[in-house]
Amino acid sequence: PIVLYTFLRLITDHNRPVFDELRGREVGLCVDLLRNRFADCMVIGRDLVRLLQDVARLEPFEDIWRDLLGRPSVFGANFGGVTQLMSTRTPRVFLQSRLSPDMETHVSFVLKQVKIAAGHKAIVALMNAHPVVQELACRKLATYSWRASIMVKVAEAGGIDAVLAAMNAHPRSAAMQEQACRALKSLAVSGANTVRMTKAGGIEAIVAAMKANPGSAPVQERACEALACLSASAENKVNVALAGGIEAVMAAMKAHRGSAGVQVQACWALAIVADSEEHEVRVSEAGVIGAVVEAMNAHRTSAVVQQAAFQALAKIANRQAEDIVKLGGIKAVVSAMNAHRGSAAVQAEACATVALLSCAAEGKVKVALAGGIDAIIAAMDAHRRSAGVQEKACAALANVAGADKHEVQGAVAKG
Repeated sequence: PIVLYTFLRLITDHNRPVFDELRGREVGLCVDLLRNRFADCMVIGRDLVRLLQDVARLEPFEDIWRDLLGRPSVFGANFGGVTQLMSTRTPRVFLQSRLSPDMETHVSFVLKQVKIAAGHKAIVALMNAHPVVQELACRKLATYSWRASIMVKVAEAGGIDAVLAAMNAHPRSAAMQEQACRALKSLAVSGANTVRMTKAGGIEAIVAAMKANPGSAPVQERACEALACLSASAENKVNVALAGGIEAVMAAMKAHRGSAGVQVQACWALAIVADSEEHEVRVSEAGVIGAVVEAMNAHRTSAVVQQAAFQALAKIANRQAEDIVKLGGIKAVVSAMNAHRGSAAVQAEACATVALLSCAAEGKVKVALAGGIDAIIAAMDAHRRSAGVQEKACAALANVAGADKHEVQGAVAKG
């Protein structure tokens, strides 16, 4: 019945000569369904009568109308004719997927031209009434992540529920899930919105999107980004872990090793979610450290991957520095320093990570063997005017040498 409902509408749109062949095939399909599957099509109800009126002047449908009015029994022994169809209300599943050409024009105008500050209620209403525009609506919401006040109003108007409903309705639509995750990330701009989203099942919806679309790098990237935004509070770190978020992020990293975008957002998500004493065992069992180190080695030339990985290692190092050292973390950090000598940001964050890891058992030795001391000194020489690099490098040298940071700074000042 969905096929008949859809193609009867398309026939009226394809009224130009260029569509004659296509329209002929559409007419043939619809007539065949009416003649041979009418019992299934009856569920459309009264809207079927309206659709058939729209195409009544086409010859094949003239015959259909003659039989409906004069010989209804040819469609089934129990069929009572047009009166029966008119007494049957059309189910919402049909109506919500139908947009007239005029309505499509209006919807397109609202979603593309109307500013969300003025039309946020209209956009949410459109999402609830017409599922066919949900992807475009989510895309619209995602573009306003920088307007926190507007996103709060969108949430109050039911925007979060509308986005989650769209995700639940189209679980395997990668395009839909990608834009929905972007929208949820944009909506998670305030504590109130985050709480509202968590209570509505936002975390579970994001993890479900990742599991349902494992082969889509865009979905995995945007989902990791959304999980990171939702994990700001200690409570949500736990919620993400309980929902299988850590394992989902790990699966994304393994499935998309070659995607720098996925690796960056995955590392950021792990940096936030894994920063909890309660997750130490889960982090170890999931192989988080190994995955982060692998990402660094696979994307050595990407500064953004290295920086995101530094953040993840730094958070994990607070409790599991020895594990990072054993799994090659120091060597990966030093390699990143050598590959990005000109980046002050990379050098500063790398030095901070080395300072943390050198406190682990065998950490100082591993730093020296990996050429870490030379890399730190090279960073200081290359970025003499960067206070951040100088401070973090001195702290790293102090830890490696077993000296006080201020003593190292004094020695450096003397040359």
